[in-house]
Amino acid sequence: MIRDHISLDGIDRYLAETGVQGCDFVLVQPSDFAGEIFAVDGSNVSICNWSTANVNLIRAGYAVYRGRDWKRTVITFDDVFVADAKLCRNMFDPYLEQFFGLNGVDLKESDLDRLSSYYRELQEYVAINEALGEAHAGDIVLYDGSFDVFELLRDALAVIFARAEEKGVALLAVAKSSSLFWGEEITLPFVQHTSMAGSRLTARMRYIWIMN
Repeated sequence: MIRDHISLDGIDRYLAETGVQGCDFVLVQPSDFAGEIFAVDGSNVSICNWSTANVNLIRAGYAVYRGRDWKRTVITFDDVFVADAKLCRNMFDPYLEQFFGLNGVDLKESDLDRLSSYYRELQEYVAINEALGEAHAGDIVLYDGSFDVFELLRDALAVIFARAEEKGVALLAVAKSSSLFWGEEITLPFVQHTSMAGSRLTARMRYIWIMN
């Protein structure tokens, strides 16, 4: 059953049902880049969990590269977060006000079980903002995640986009997972199978180049 959901025997059915074509894949070639690359990431580890609140260790920061050479690593947040409905505003609002000039966040009751994820996302945006402060025109801020995930933090993203545009810094987000799916008989993972299809098409193109 697991094999039926995750395996991809051939790419012809995938291409036919998804509408993705071979020409949609581009082989990325290394190229020289004179600027700096700021790689932003974060993590969220559960320490203690109970019915009314939980405790998580959250970290966020960025590493700076010039080409393939590592220059420095900056940790912007490394602390314990208590996910408690009555404490959340005191945890979120100071960051939103200080870094993004926003009034605060309005969390709904249905959101309370996701407080730690929201807070990690906020700290990653703070790290992006800090990286933008160091970056110069032509640099790249690379984010390990997806922009515009949680609706309540979209105003913070709007501030980040405006600041990046003003400084001439490129923002690039890379998402490794998605709820997108394809398949008519059973639900098949779109991102995972797209990766498989791209790898097979790339191997096929390289074989053709070698033959030529």
